[in-house]
Amino acid sequence: MAALTRMVSERPRSGYRMLHGRLVDEGFKVGRDRVHRLCRRHGLRVPRRRRVRRATGESRNAVHVRRAACRNDVWTWDFVSDQTMNDGRPFRILTVVDEYTREPLLTHVARRINSAEVIRQLGVLFERQGVPRHIRSDNGPEFIARALRSWLKENRVEVLYVEPGSPWQNGIAESFNGRLRDECLSVEAFYSLQEARVVIEDYRRYFRDRRPHSSLGYIPPKRFVEACLANGGVCPAKTKAKENRVDGAGDEAPLPLQTSHSTPHETQALTTAPTTAPTTALMREQQT
Repeated sequence: MAALTRMVSERPRSGYRMLHGRLVDEGFKVGRDRVHRLCRRHGLRVPRRRRVRRATGESRNAVHVRRAACRNDVWTWDFVSDQTMNDGRPFRILTVVDEYTREPLLTHVARRINSAEVIRQLGVLFERQGVPRHIRSDNGPEFIARALRSWLKENRVEVLYVEPGSPWQNGIAESFNGRLRDECLSVEAFYSLQEARVVIEDYRRYFRDRRPHSSLGYIPPKRFVEACLANGGVCPAKTKAKENRVDGAGDEAPLPLQTSHSTPHETQALTTAPTTAPTTALMREQQT
C-alpha cells in the first residue's frame, strides 16, 4: 500500500493495470485483481476528468431572432480552415462580417489564432471601422476566452452566443464562409502562407466591391454601405422591404411589392384575379 500510494501521488492518472505493471517491475509478487481491489478499497481510483463548462448560448441570440437594425449593429465572426500544398500544414482564417450590410470586414490568415490574436485584430478593426454594439459567435474556445470577453465588455460590446451545435443560428457567418470555401479555397492551391493571405484578401475585396449579393437586391455590399452612410447608417430600401413582408414562422406568403413598372391597380389585379388555366389533373377528370 505504501508503494501504491507513492505511485498514485506521482502519477494520479495511472489506472490499476498500470500500477500493477509498475509493482511487478519493482519486484512485488501480486496479482492484478488484488491491485484492483486495493485501489477501490483505499480510494486510489483514477479521478474523473472535470468537464470544462463553456459559455452556453441561447436560441434568442439566433440571427433570425435578433436581427441587425443598422450598420455596425451586429457583427458576426467565425473560423475557416485550410492547408498549404507544399508542406500540408494547416492554417486558419478569422472572418468578420457586418450582418446588416453583408460587408466582409476581415479575413485574417495565420497558422494559429488564439484569443490574444483575436483581440489584436479586433482592436485594429475597431479603429478603422468603428465599434459595433453586438458580436454574434458560436462557443469556440477563442470566442469564450475570459480575456476576450473582458476586453469586449470594456469596449461596451455585447456578445451574442448561439446555442452549441446550432450553426444555422449564425447563418450569415456560415453563408460567407461557404461562399469563401466554394469560390476561393476550393479553386485555389496555396503553396505558402503569404500566397494564401494575398489571394484571400483579394477575394474579400471582390466580395465587398464587385460581387452582387442576393439579399441586397443584387448589388455589391460596398454600394449598399454607401447608401447606408448617406442615410445615417440605415438603408431606406432595406427598411421598406422588411416592412412590406409578413413576419412569421415562414408559412405566410409575402405581401405584394409595388414596383416601378406596375401600377397599384395592376398589382391588385395580379393578387386578386382567379386562376383561369386548369391543372393537368383537373383536365383529365373533366375528359373522363
